[in-house]
Amino acid sequence: MASLPRDPLDQTVVGDAFEDLCAWYLENSPEYRLKDVTRAPGHDIGIDLVASDTEGGRWAIQCKGYDPSNTVAKRDIDSFLSASATPEYSYRLLISSTNHIAPNALKTLRTQEKPVGQLLLSDLRRSQVNWQAFSDETVPARPQPKTPKPYQQAAGACPEDEEFI
Repeated sequence: MASLPRDPLDQTVVGDAFEDLCAWYLENSPEYRLKDVTRAPGHDIGIDLVASDTEGGRWAIQCKGYDPSNTVAKRDIDSFLSASATPEYSYRLLISSTNHIAPNALKTLRTQEKPVGQLLLSDLRRSQVNWQAFSDETVPARPQPKTPKPYQQAAGACPEDEEFI
């Protein structure tokens, strides 16, 4: 995330770059693996990205690329909550590059009829995704599966007719 442009005079570049990072993350993270993550069509009315989950549900996603010391205020999410409160969306997700959500915003998120998940800076940092792969396509995005060592394979193989004790 440190490679994102930080030109304080051009918040669209920062916002667009963070949205690109969020779209890449949602498609590549082992935690989400969403499909068809794209920018929301039409004029920006609060929904930044839309995606499909494995069950065919549609997600509305709001990306807040803030300085880590900033706070997401209620006014920052009101248009997102309003625009995404339609039958078209089965789930809503707020992604933020800060861990700070104002108390009124948090209360509003928690009392929505339709669920709103939160993916904050601490969650992004804990993710199993390889962030270097965002800017370098030769690097795999997900960690390679581990192969059991020979002694582990032998320990895991129990004949079916024997009882494991």
